Amino acid sequence: MPWENIILIFDPKYRVADNLGTALGEMHKYRDGIIHSKIGERAVQNVYIVTPTNSKAAQKIKYFDKAYHEKYGMGALQLIPGNGLNELKEKLEECVREFL
Repeated sequence: MPWENIILIFDPKYRVADNLGTALGEMHKYRDGIIHSKIGERAVQNVYIVTPTNSKAAQKIKYFDKAYHEKYGMGALQLIPGNGLNELKEKLEECVREFL
């Protein structure tokens, strides 16, 4: 699929770690429910929740795992106010490399 037909969604979710599964379920609707009108294929290739979940909690949740991201094209990324943007930057670069 040409790059101009691909959508990546990064959605901020300010939820506690126990509720991220519900949030990811909502993102699943975006990934599988938005169809490109001209070519009839899924328009959204990857969906990620961006959340301030602390590192200790994130290590225990599969949605933050890179293998989960690769397998399902969805997951969660940690972004804590005041900390660097490295994880988000790396994921954006990875997605762009994949589709170019």
